[in-house]
Amino acid sequence: MTAGGGTISVIIPVYNAERYLRETLDSVLQQTYSPVEVIAIDDGSSDASAHIIQEEYSSRVTLLRQENRGPAAAQNAGVRVARGDWVAFIDADDCWTADKLEVQLRAAEGFDWSHTDAIFRGGINDGRRHSEFGGTRRGGDVLESLVCLNFISLSTVLIRRQTFVDAGGFDEQLHSVQDWDLWTRIARRHPLAYVDRPLMFYRVHSASASRNPRRTLPEHLKVIDKVFGPGGPGYVVRHLRRKAVASSYSICSQIATEEHDRIVAFKNALIAWLYEPLGATRWRRLGGTGAELVGLWR
Repeated sequence: MTAGGGTISVIIPVYNAERYLRETLDSVLQQTYSPVEVIAIDDGSSDASAHIIQEEYSSRVTLLRQENRGPAAAQNAGVRVARGDWVAFIDADDCWTADKLEVQLRAAEGFDWSHTDAIFRGGINDGRRHSEFGGTRRGGDVLESLVCLNFISLSTVLIRRQTFVDAGGFDEQLHSVQDWDLWTRIARRHPLAYVDRPLMFYRVHSASASRNPRRTLPEHLKVIDKVFGPGGPGYVVRHLRRKAVASSYSICSQIATEEHDRIVAFKNALIAWLYEPLGATRWRRLGGTGAELVGLWR
């Protein structure tokens, strides 16, 4: 559709997503503001994901296939062939409300990128809004908030394709939180539009890469080093680095708690407290994980 704010290409990285893929694709294809194209990038899946797209959605979804190189490479590959003025990202296990693109494109007028609120689906936070977590500024000049906490869900983002390209795209050396790295680069130059309404359902399940804090924490720390290093978008606010480190350890502690990895939950909570010992939330997390660890040994 070209009326209004321009054409939209939807980018969907796919890796062993057969369980949820149909629901995701249907939510994209049933949008009230139709995208000009839907591009799914199969990142070396070993399940039936590519077969589902080819057999059931080939007339409406363009399928690209590549050897397994990770989500950043898949997302970049999709943007390279996209024809839309805007690109919207969605993970292959998330879903949109039917009016997501229509509402968001209208709200993005005058901006180069935007995001929306979301609702958790599954896990202990099932039914809660993403905006309930973290008291950060979610629109406008968000760089100082963003370098400390990634509050932008990938599957809510709508961005001008040229803005994405000018920022250099996703860093393919990162195996997770590659979106956080990119958002900070974009936020340094562009204010962010925010739709204070949940237009995306974020699915939480044990197979999600983000649910393994032992693997994701090192990626968090790589991003922090990159963001706050010389020339990085956070270098001008490098006094916030300790807060960013504490936040990442605390987030990974929370995820470890939810995944019943109590030792890692306590260890990460302790390190978060050491970086930010005056923070009340750090004390509460440390006390909670400590009590759970004691209970484990009884």
